[in-house]
Amino acid sequence: MGPVTLWLLMCSRPVNHITSYQHQHACGLWSLAPQVFEGESLLVHLPQPNSSLTVQLAPAKDAPVMLLMKVLVGSRTSQVYHVFELEIELPKYAMYAAEERALPSGLPSSHVCCVLQHPVSRVASWIETRFSTKASVSPASSSLEAHFTSMRTQQPLALRAAAGPSGLKVWLHCDSMELAGELLQDLASYLGVDELSSTASFPAVMDQFRNTLSKVEACSAARAHVEGDTATLCANIKACVVRAEDARLLGDMAALKRQHRWAVTQEHVLLNWGFEGLQQWDGTAHADVYRV
Repeated sequence: MGPVTLWLLMCSRPVNHITSYQHQHACGLWSLAPQVFEGESLLVHLPQPNSSLTVQLAPAKDAPVMLLMKVLVGSRTSQVYHVFELEIELPKYAMYAAEERALPSGLPSSHVCCVLQHPVSRVASWIETRFSTKASVSPASSSLEAHFTSMRTQQPLALRAAAGPSGLKVWLHCDSMELAGELLQDLASYLGVDELSSTASFPAVMDQFRNTLSKVEACSAARAHVEGDTATLCANIKACVVRAEDARLLGDMAALKRQHRWAVTQEHVLLNWGFEGLQQWDGTAHADVYRV
């Protein structure tokens, strides 16, 4: 019987493992870790003891987590088991898989750039601590590159740094503005930097913002136009009601019917304007309800 190996996987990527003595099997695993498991703990029990036990972890948030594990290992027919107690710290960005080569899709167009007064080795140390991987540092040019892929969204992430005359220039390439801000804040905290100037470029987000802003402006203009026309129609309807009441008091039934027909016509125009406004707002479902 071969040695027993317990693999702790992060989305099919090994993070840590233990190897027991020969002729022994893993029978169960109990792990405690907040923000990783539902209920803050996980119990895995094998129906039959096996020489290996695989557990997949997928933290929902980017936060450092300390895993407290107890592994039960013993022989197949044993009634008593060895209990291995382990403590494994998952790095904050463990859900980002390191890529050995450059990203096949190229660097994301969105990025954040800043200048640090620290050596490139400090940035490499931050990457190794937060991502649990080694950053490739070029001693000749004092630069580094690290490429990752998010195992949640499959979005690429690239970190670059190069020494320049004004200091160490760092680029964080990713499509998520929230992730870029979190990475930059975590890097500044790791280096002990209180104030850090940065330049951000997110063309896709800015295009989406401009489209939203143009829709808001169009809706505001349409609303102002509709409000003015609605006020005029409401005034006409009130005038029709007053004239119809005068005609009733005078006994002029023809004028009374004429004023009522005119008021109904104005009401239909007002309803049609409201329906057209809903269609222009691209609220098709709301327009259908309004029509009913």
